[in-house]
Amino acid sequence: MSIIKIMLEKIVKELYTITIDEKDSRHTPLFCEVCDLPMLKNEDDSSYRTFQCCDHCSTMWAYQDKEKWSTGERPEQSVIDKDKELRIRVSNKFIL
Repeated sequence: MSIIKIMLEKIVKELYTITIDEKDSRHTPLFCEVCDLPMLKNEDDSSYRTFQCCDHCSTMWAYQDKEKWSTGERPEQSVIDKDKELRIRVSNKFIL
């Protein structure tokens, strides 16, 4: 496989084609690097550019202590998992 094909991996699902160029760091990833949930809102893009996480994670953890966040400190995985579970439950209730 050529290097161009490796760099530009196409993901085709239904009517959408998403092209990912891993060398282009200007793009916000599809999923938050902290909670692994999809980043769907415009606020997620802004938060990612500042804190490398979704808007929810930046509000919950990054803004509370910007210095620790900037040095790479993140909440424990158990804390993140509990928060994710709550977010998923709440979003499922809105779908009903």
